[in-house]
Amino acid sequence: MKKIIFLILLLNIGAFGQLKFDIKDATGGYDASIETGQCDDQGYCSGDATFTLFKKGQARVFQAFKFWTEFRLWDEKQRPGRLSYKGQGIVRFADYNFDGVPDLALQNGQESGYGGASYNVYLYSPRAKKFVFNEKFSDLATAPYMGIFSVDRKKKVLRTDQKSGCCMHEVQEYRVVNNRPVMVYSAYEESMNGKYVVTTTKRLVKGRWRTSVIKEKIKN
Repeated sequence: MKKIIFLILLLNIGAFGQLKFDIKDATGGYDASIETGQCDDQGYCSGDATFTLFKKGQARVFQAFKFWTEFRLWDEKQRPGRLSYKGQGIVRFADYNFDGVPDLALQNGQESGYGGASYNVYLYSPRAKKFVFNEKFSDLATAPYMGIFSVDRKKKVLRTDQKSGCCMHEVQEYRVVNNRPVMVYSAYEESMNGKYVVTTTKRLVKGRWRTSVIKEKIKN
């Protein structure tokens, strides 16, 4: 089950100003805090931010990350920590490389498809005993993909979504090889003149791509 972390707001929000948020319900064995730049009265925050991790219940800093970001603090029901695409959280823990240890994703802005949440992805390194930034995983959480990828634990694949308007949708699946995502499946669906849907499916089998194309009439 994927784990989404929600924010507990400990300071009063003004129209603008430096804010700090503490996360006390974090999974993965960590607590966290976020110090961010200005937040407006619509709940949008942007600017240089510091994400700090603590081992659960401890005051000593485990690891800190600093970068520019932007995110929406509130959703339409005024719940903290939810974002515009599939309720994705600002801070997320999940096992992205299937090694049995939680990894970390931090929102770095609104740079995924259609201005949705995008993420820096950090894999936990047992050797370094810290979270290490991974560019390839982070690329899968940035445009053209729609937010962060999902994790299929049963199949041990990562799954991305992307779309263009009403008439194009693509799903891709990736296996993790030596901490690198490798695409093994793609299903590209496109509407033709509003009358047909053409689905092109590709599967990587023994190092070679096998492709099939299905054209179906759209039912009125």
